[in-house]
Amino acid sequence: MSKLRHAAGFTLLLGASVGAQEPAPARPIAETAERIARELWPADVSSSIDDQGRPRFRATVTVDEFALPVPWQDVDANRAPFKPRGGNLHHHQFLAQVTPEEFRSSVLYPTGITVDPGEMFNGLKSAWRSWQEKRVRERIGKELKELEELRRVTGSPN
Repeated sequence: MSKLRHAAGFTLLLGASVGAQEPAPARPIAETAERIARELWPADVSSSIDDQGRPRFRATVTVDEFALPVPWQDVDANRAPFKPRGGNLHHHQFLAQVTPEEFRSSVLYPTGITVDPGEMFNGLKSAWRSWQEKRVRERIGKELKELEELRRVTGSPN
């Protein structure tokens, strides 16, 4: 059985290598992009090769400004477009660290409009019950009038 597996694998490898021998298809979009890149951003190859034609590597790097912010400055708090609710900056920073990005909009960036599904459901339930109560009261009133009319017509006290 293993010989059959090896033969099948070898056949698949040969089939894959046959396609590799075909000439590469034309790449007009890639060639155009490379040409535009060479025109817009010419590469200075003379600085990376020394006089003898060997590649030159930088041994030092000089930076005029410190690119990264210092760790003790809270960059996100300075750029925040709103003041955290209740002025509790520590809690806001904690939430920013522990809340996944997918759920941050409702926790960290509140708009002031709250939506409580329980309150909405209770409001709908209350409206439904008051409508049902109104219907039942009207029905009871109608049946009481019919009962009083029947008593009046028959003259019986019950």
